[in-house]
Amino acid sequence: MDGKKDFPPALSHTRFLEHYSTHSDAILVFTDGTDGVGFSVVFFSFYRSGSLPSVASVFTAELSAIVLALQICYHLGAFPLPAFLRLTPALV
Repeated sequence: MDGKKDFPPALSHTRFLEHYSTHSDAILVFTDGTDGVGFSVVFFSFYRSGSLPSVASVFTAELSAIVLALQICYHLGAFPLPAFLRLTPALV
């Protein structure tokens, strides 16, 4: 398998469930970023998003989502950090 496009969705889902079962007490944080569009962070009870300049790369968008997730955790008083399981669309 060369990349995630060659990875069968059923296998990806199975691997996610196996991994999640070892972290079932973790707080789930979903992050995603799209080049030239924006980024978002999703917790179970709320979400936040932001926009980026059209020249922004997907790396910048993904990193912006991670930074926003950490900022939210900090403002919620979640430090020291409990276990967080960061999920991306490639994992679910």
